[in-house]
Amino acid sequence: ERDAAERLARARCDRRWSLAFPGLGQLCYGQDGEAAALLSLGALEAGSAAFAAASPRDGAWYEEPRLVVPLVAFTDLWVYGAIDTLLDEQRALRLTHVPQESLAELAVAPFDPTVLAAPSVWLGVLGTVGAAAGFVALTDEGFRRGRTDSGLRWLGEELSPEVGYPVATGSAALLFTQVAIAEEVAFRGLLQSSLTREHGAPTGLWTTVALFGLLHAPNALLLPEGQRLRYLYRELPFVTAVGAYLSLAYQWNDYRLAAPVAIHFWYDLLVTLLSYWRTGEAFPWSTSLTIPW
Repeated sequence: ERDAAERLARARCDRRWSLAFPGLGQLCYGQDGEAAALLSLGALEAGSAAFAAASPRDGAWYEEPRLVVPLVAFTDLWVYGAIDTLLDEQRALRLTHVPQESLAELAVAPFDPTVLAAPSVWLGVLGTVGAAAGFVALTDEGFRRGRTDSGLRWLGEELSPEVGYPVATGSAALLFTQVAIAEEVAFRGLLQSSLTREHGAPTGLWTTVALFGLLHAPNALLLPEGQRLRYLYRELPFVTAVGAYLSLAYQWNDYRLAAPVAIHFWYDLLVTLLSYWRTGEAFPWSTSLTIPW
């Protein structure tokens, strides 16, 4: 809180610059390390999306992972960059229920033994992933191992397995790190904490859960048209239930974001790998971006 107050006192410019591009708000507040990370990664992802948009292939836009994946990642950076500067102002004002973690602490949270050792975290990962597996087994065509190919396609490009699998897994981990941080900062760090301060913990928690589910409904647009309705009536309620656990974990861990970020990351990554194992596709990013969870 003292550091945040000092950053605001010597701010170089207005935090609203964070709305223009990821990292500009942090640059205004003298957080040069975070600014450099957000600016460089944002430029890479925006450039990748622009390149993909300039060289379109056949098919719908949601079937073009070269465009959608970096666009999703860039959006997550933008969300984090904008909200983090707002949370910094709340820290400077010493408001209650404001998370205190830095970007670096959130980025390593999924791999931090002290975070993973918390029962709410490791049980949360096992429980949510196990529930997802059970949900698929009960509602889909069983739990059969799919046919696999010897080759691999990553973002639409042919790669050898020895190169492609590490590259594809690493890129998925990078994407899900950004997704977990951005969504948890937005829903738990800003929304749940703000509602809790104003209206109490129960209202803050359950309103956040409802909005978490509602704002995941547009994910249906990333799916082929024939799968959209099924997502809304079948997968979306499950997503909302997972969001409820993330909000509870945030509350149980004294409104620290490390716990829900770690659970969110491992849930996304493990469910994606489970989807690969079940369907036998070359890799989840092989031909289209399909994240039903």
